[in-house]
Amino acid sequence: MGEGPDGIEKTPKWAASITGVPADVITRVAREIALSGPANIAQGWGPQRHANGENQARAIYTLAALTGNVGIPGGGTGGREGYYWPVSDWFPEGDNPVKTQISVFGWTDAIARGPEMTALRDGVRGKDKLDVGIKFMLAYAGNMLSSQHADINRTREILKDTKLCEFIVVVDNQMTASAKMADLILPDTTTAERWDMAPSEYTGETAYVIMCEKAIEPLFNSKPSYEICTGIAKKLGIEQKFTEGRTGEEWVRWLHEKTRQANPHFPQFEQLREQGVYRYHDPSGHQVPLKDFREDPVANPLETPSGKIEIFSSELWAMSKTWQFDNPGPGDRITALPEHVDTWEGAVEARTNPKYPLQVIGHHFKGRTHSTYGNAAWPKEAHPQKVWISEIDAQARGIANDDMVEVFNDRGRIRIPAKVTARILPGVMSVPQGAWFSPDEKGVDTGGAVNTLTKIHPTPISKGNGQHTTLAQVEKARS
Repeated sequence: MGEGPDGIEKTPKWAASITGVPADVITRVAREIALSGPANIAQGWGPQRHANGENQARAIYTLAALTGNVGIPGGGTGGREGYYWPVSDWFPEGDNPVKTQISVFGWTDAIARGPEMTALRDGVRGKDKLDVGIKFMLAYAGNMLSSQHADINRTREILKDTKLCEFIVVVDNQMTASAKMADLILPDTTTAERWDMAPSEYTGETAYVIMCEKAIEPLFNSKPSYEICTGIAKKLGIEQKFTEGRTGEEWVRWLHEKTRQANPHFPQFEQLREQGVYRYHDPSGHQVPLKDFREDPVANPLETPSGKIEIFSSELWAMSKTWQFDNPGPGDRITALPEHVDTWEGAVEARTNPKYPLQVIGHHFKGRTHSTYGNAAWPKEAHPQKVWISEIDAQARGIANDDMVEVFNDRGRIRIPAKVTARILPGVMSVPQGAWFSPDEKGVDTGGAVNTLTKIHPTPISKGNGQHTTLAQVEKARS
């Protein structure tokens, strides 16, 4: 209404100037949502991966609440779609006596400046501040050290300084870009070389379990992670406590039997071996999130201070008064309402940045799963890594489809072919995420890893990944 501190009325015209969506389209969509009903309002995991991404996610929840779509069939809470959590028993995790936690995205900060990290500035939980930084790192089955974390060049600088993190162990079955950063590499097995049971995730009302039967003996000197951990437990004098006298296969059989006792519909072990996959359904059928709350909010309160849906968050209001930021800049602001906040390298900033005027995002790619299969020759040949660029932006720079280009900013530079297309907005480029970092002798990444360009700058509340907030420039590569 224009009654906030900035005095700006948040009209469709105002929103159009930020989003690039015409004001009449915003008005039409708003009327369709308000009048058609019920409207299924849901979000994926892209909106939150921007600077101030918590506010984007909260705004979508707020839209669902304001339009009355919460707790009704065909509606939605504004959150991601739900799914039936598999009933399979999991390997027991034990109890961790250390209760102090940091955000996943904050691990490089915990190496570089661990003792400086506090609850109010860095979201440390379970303690007011960290006493020490990360000195030892075990990276298992991932490519986070040198492909999947923000600002790869800065991350590699941090990891190379042995006065900070003194020892890095990588356990994997591929020589990833991250494995090349390790002091010690332990070769893991593939699913063909060990016993396991793999439960499903993100499958709606249907769950499943896959029997992973050992088909061959581990090749070369590889070992299943269970055997690696058993060896460590033996050296620590707690082998029996860790293994409880079971081999890897015996654990799988034991966990399966525990699952079957609680869920008699599960097949016998030998039957599951024979059929390979067992699918089952949520016995309670179709779910309507917050249906009970809508029908009786007093008897079914939410886990909020008021027990209700809170558009204005009193908790965030209190946090905004006490939380601190290192060198606060645009985007580093906690708001009680899900406000639009200009960020460090967002759409608004691109218009006033002549050096780096294009936004860079990263999308999931059909040639790999995150970085898995990012080194496989056939998928790379069928689906080569390319930067998506609009026809308008390409023409302005003399770039044609399949030209070799360089995308760059102050954090790094990548060299890959261009995909010139009308399927992306002018002013935006997209570099498919998950490509393996592969620098040449000049430090230019020829693998096309988008995180060569992204920034280690956490979102203000969750201290999470804001890697879709990136500005860069593109030019035709010099031969």
